Amino acid sequence: MTPHHHDSEQFVIGAMMLSPKVAEDALSLLTADDFYTPRNRELFSTIRTMVDAGTDTSMEVVGTRLPDLRQYIVEIVSLVTNVRAWKAHGDIIRDDSTRRKLLDAAESIAQMASADDLDGACADAVRAVTLTNRNAVKTRTIAELFAGMDLTAKTEYLHTELFPATHLHRGDLLVLASRPAVGKSAAACQIADELASRHVRTRIYSYEMSAEDYTRRFIHRRAEFNRMKQDDGLSEADEEKARYMMAGDWSRFIEVDDSSPPIHELVRQIHRFAKDGGMLVVIDHLQILVEADYKAVSEASRLLKQAANDPRLNSEASDKRPVICLLSQLSRGSVREDGSLRPPALGDLRQSGSIEQDADAVALLHHFDDTRDMKVREGLENAGYLLEFDGAKGGTTQKTLSQIELAKNRHGKKATYPAWWSGDHQVWSFIDQLSDGRRL
Repeated sequence: MTPHHHDSEQFVIGAMMLSPKVAEDALSLLTADDFYTPRNRELFSTIRTMVDAGTDTSMEVVGTRLPDLRQYIVEIVSLVTNVRAWKAHGDIIRDDSTRRKLLDAAESIAQMASADDLDGACADAVRAVTLTNRNAVKTRTIAELFAGMDLTAKTEYLHTELFPATHLHRGDLLVLASRPAVGKSAAACQIADELASRHVRTRIYSYEMSAEDYTRRFIHRRAEFNRMKQDDGLSEADEEKARYMMAGDWSRFIEVDDSSPPIHELVRQIHRFAKDGGMLVVIDHLQILVEADYKAVSEASRLLKQAANDPRLNSEASDKRPVICLLSQLSRGSVREDGSLRPPALGDLRQSGSIEQDADAVALLHHFDDTRDMKVREGLENAGYLLEFDGAKGGTTQKTLSQIELAKNRHGKKATYPAWWSGDHQVWSFIDQLSDGRRL
């Protein structure tokens, strides 16, 4: 008799329709081919399609998709007394599937015994058995890997003016970290704004500001009307300018969600957004998404990294893995003897769980103190940087002397960029360095 347990197959599918969490977990453990009974296989495939589309997978909704199986759906759901028992039944299904594959392999190997090319037959036999081993380590030599590479093919990546030293590949996790009120959200807006002009879709999950407040930030950036001016109401001429500056295709490529979904729902939404063509996801910010607890923060960053690299989003035909930009807040600590705050270091991020380990790139943002960081200014001037906007040095237009440090970069070199922060315009910009005739 062909190995299978019909009751276990029914139990798992019934539990999937009763619990969205079980549905997600079962999809990670099993495939449709693991089910022996055709209608169970059809039900599993349908539920997978519905989960990928973000559709409710309750028995009522699945029944509308498969009306011929509606009565059968009611029957198998009634068999589930405790959804937590699904994993034991799932392991049984997986074991049965492996046994069937072994029997198929044995039949194929028996036929190979009559082959003229015995060396080839042996290689095929080993391959047939290996394919049935769920835990087989599939290793290849560098020579084999190199032979299969197409070095002329271009890798899809995101490149932003704010981080010229790195490419952000699909599946990457970028962390923007700073102490409070330094400009993390503005930096994220700046990246989204730049990418939107290239028709790259971005979704911002705001756990701190409303969607309207985020929109006002873009008005601030593009039309240069700060929040105080907006609060007083714009004149007709200024409103016309704001509408003109906010017009264009770019604004259709940025979405803002302020519904504050919990982490597991956020992961599901990121998956659906990526499948629909979205490429950049901004999360503002991590410590509000989860309570600022070490274990909770570590778990959240791990789940987000897994979401960015969901294997269901990556196939030979297309790679739809998103880039996730995660904003993270650092403490106000690390005060120098003179009372100034030192620039943050990668070690400060380690206090926030495993974010640093999960990240592919980490950018640390910092403002220098106008009165206590004069040595920094002297060092920049000696290196040929132009501080014409620095109020502490008598600049005509005051901007905040700052720096952007790319403290971790899997795809390039680490770098530190002296920068201006314009709170009036919500813009970060690099400081010109003319000692060698070019900007660094």
